[in-house]
Amino acid sequence: MTRHLKDDPSRDLPLIEGDAWRECAAAHLELSEFADAYDAVTNARACYSRTEASRINATILALIEGRTLYELGKAKEALAIVDRASTELLDLSVDRKKYVQARTIYASILAGMADYDAALDVFSAAADFAMKAGDQQTLAYVLSNAGLCAAKLEDYPRARKCFNSALQYFADLGLVSEMPHVRAALVTILRQQGRYNEAVSELYKVRAEFLSLGIPVAAAIASLRIVEVLLLCGRTRDVPELCDEMFQTFASARLQNNLLLALGYLSEIARERELAASDVTYVASFMEEAEHNPDQEFAPA
Repeated sequence: MTRHLKDDPSRDLPLIEGDAWRECAAAHLELSEFADAYDAVTNARACYSRTEASRINATILALIEGRTLYELGKAKEALAIVDRASTELLDLSVDRKKYVQARTIYASILAGMADYDAALDVFSAAADFAMKAGDQQTLAYVLSNAGLCAAKLEDYPRARKCFNSALQYFADLGLVSEMPHVRAALVTILRQQGRYNEAVSELYKVRAEFLSLGIPVAAAIASLRIVEVLLLCGRTRDVPELCDEMFQTFASARLQNNLLLALGYLSEIARERELAASDVTYVASFMEEAEHNPDQEFAPA
């Protein structure tokens, strides 16, 4: 693209080239190609250095650079870069959403370093900022992340409040694809609190949401989590019927044959004897692996 613009003197070519390299870096980052992402960041910064109009562009680049450095194992350097970028974005009075995004990245790096107290403080401040800006979508994501930190700190009431608020915002915004992931995090703390019936109820919602989104593998894994919770709380009499229903449901949902075979295996065991948690874990592990390797064949334990 930039080669075709060289003959147009009205274009700020270094700025355009820098933006192109920045988007390239972002793409590499999403593909987990971190070394390539850093090379693209370096190229973008070199382009921006040749134009006076790149202050905002370079600041946004710094957010990608920070995320990349963190993935390359340079967490402290990443924190410093993202912190400077967030201050710069606030000084520039640009889109408030970008500032909240910067603080969210900063908090996520802190969480990745297991500094959950500090991360939760930053997420909380970012949530207040997003709320004042009326940015409900960003607020929902921030609350979801804050809930994860609160759960790590075993502040379960706060975690539940964050997750429930995030779920409500996502529902109001129609972002249904985000809801099962938040709900699954909520299930984790319900299990830790021994609130098994509530956990089962939420898992049924997770299953229904993944099915409605056309993601039967994730829905089947949610079903297996239901079985795990039923075994955990002693509701073993409900398990054989659930296993049979699970097989029928996912046969209708056209789950791939190797995964359906695994569910059939579990259903057969449940009819012959009481399922052990290890049986469910074995099938769940196979399904999780099959998400990344769909052709993997199921071998009964």
